[in-house]
Amino acid sequence: MNMIVHIIARDKFTAGYIEFMKICFPEYEHHFFTLASGFPINIFNYDNIHYYNHQREMFLNPSHRKLLRECGKIIISGVYISVVIKSSLILSGLVRKTYLHFWGGDFYSWRNVRYSLIHPRRSIKKFLHHCLIRKCAGTINLIDTDIEKLCEIFPNTTKHFTAPMKGSPRKKIDYEAARQELHQGSTFRILAGNSAFPENQHHMTFLALEHLKDANIEILCPLSYGVPEYRDKVIAEGKRIFGDKFIPVTDYMDFSEYVRLLASCCAGVFSNDRQQGMGNISILLRLGKKVYLRDDTSMWQHFTQNMKYVIYPVSELEGITLEALVNFPAELAYNNIQIAEEYAAGDQAIRQWRKVFQD
Repeated sequence: MNMIVHIIARDKFTAGYIEFMKICFPEYEHHFFTLASGFPINIFNYDNIHYYNHQREMFLNPSHRKLLRECGKIIISGVYISVVIKSSLILSGLVRKTYLHFWGGDFYSWRNVRYSLIHPRRSIKKFLHHCLIRKCAGTINLIDTDIEKLCEIFPNTTKHFTAPMKGSPRKKIDYEAARQELHQGSTFRILAGNSAFPENQHHMTFLALEHLKDANIEILCPLSYGVPEYRDKVIAEGKRIFGDKFIPVTDYMDFSEYVRLLASCCAGVFSNDRQQGMGNISILLRLGKKVYLRDDTSMWQHFTQNMKYVIYPVSELEGITLEALVNFPAELAYNNIQIAEEYAAGDQAIRQWRKVFQD
């Protein structure tokens, strides 16, 4: 059957995901379920998008139940689904044709949750999450190095796939023009993290850069989405250490405008303790910027070993001079740009998703 139902978390990625599927796989009849409110969804074609206020509506609405029953596959992209949905998928047998597309936080967040009678609710939620993974048709990770991490948290023998979260093919960014916005003046802008989630470990980045607080730097810190309480804490700490040199970005920006903002940076520092911020990292690499990552995450292996990018470990920032921090030889920047451009020009993402659809 060529009907595919997508249940997708409503986020900044949602519109791009929908357009990618509709444009790149027109041979399938796609139906999309997402929340009625949240990040704006501005797309070229609103056909077959179904909105709900509560996830349980998917199983209460007769027409929605019919779609779930008759479709060939169910893709859950962003596995932030409720206990009700997990239970319904398992009990109805729909789990056997369900593929779980993990973004990162939807499985890494369970790594420190232990089964315990003291916290029965959390234990039940983790148990159902584990059951869903073990019984589903397949799991899908954004990068292949995350598969091992998923299996460490949730041991399973499920079929595994790798497929990225792609943006809309309609949106074209002139990266060559963005690269021409070279560093001007004596102030060097450093990007710190990608969002207001605790896994960004901003305090580690701030500590690593604190010895440069009197140098000619600016710390640009994207905080437009995530945990509000953590965002406020990061802003307070950033202002305390770096004063007016700390620039929090708290408003969601148009993508092309955001790329230009990242182009104004000399380097990006990501102390994330898990796979996160892949979009920001990929943009910086495509712009030829210097990138620092933790070398104990799945992203390090993915970018340095699998993709062959030149990236530096965050541990090198201790006591580093500003000159050494921002210096990135032209030939290394060119290497990263070429890798990024070749990946963008290819159809690897389409091939990866096609493997899922043809399974």
